[in-house]
Amino acid sequence: MSTAAPVSLVTGGNRGIGRETARRLAGLGHTVLLSARRPEDAERAVAETAPGVSGTLVPCRLDVTDADSVRALARRVEAEFGRLDVLVDNAAVNYDTARRAVSVDQGATGVLWAATLPDSGATGGFFRDGGPLPW
Repeated sequence: MSTAAPVSLVTGGNRGIGRETARRLAGLGHTVLLSARRPEDAERAVAETAPGVSGTLVPCRLDVTDADSVRALARRVEAEFGRLDVLVDNAAVNYDTARRAVSVDQGATGVLWAATLPDSGATGGFFRDGGPLPW
C-alpha cells in the first residue's frame, strides 16, 4: 500500500499519550501505524480511535524489547509503505525487570529513529539484517 500521506509510527499507541498522538496524527491526514506488544490491543485501539479521523490507522504488533519484532515491523513498513516519515517513540519498557531490555530497547529506538532521518548512506533509513533499507 503506497500512500502520498505522511506515514507515521507510534510505539505504544494503544493507550494514553500514544493513543492520543496517533489519533491526532490521523486527524491531520497521516497514515498511522499504531503499535502495541499484543496485536489485539492495537486492533482494539484502532477500532475505537478510527471513527472521525481523516487519516488511516493501521494496527501493528511491535515489542521494542524484541529485536526480531523490530526487524519484522521494519520489513513491513518497507514492503507496504516504502518509507517512514514520523516516529513517535512512546513505548514504555520496565528497565528494572530485565537488563536485556535496556540494550535491546536502545537498539530498537536507534533503528526506528534512524528511519525518520534523511537517507545519508550508511546511517540513513531502517537497518535490516545489518544493512540499511533503501530509504
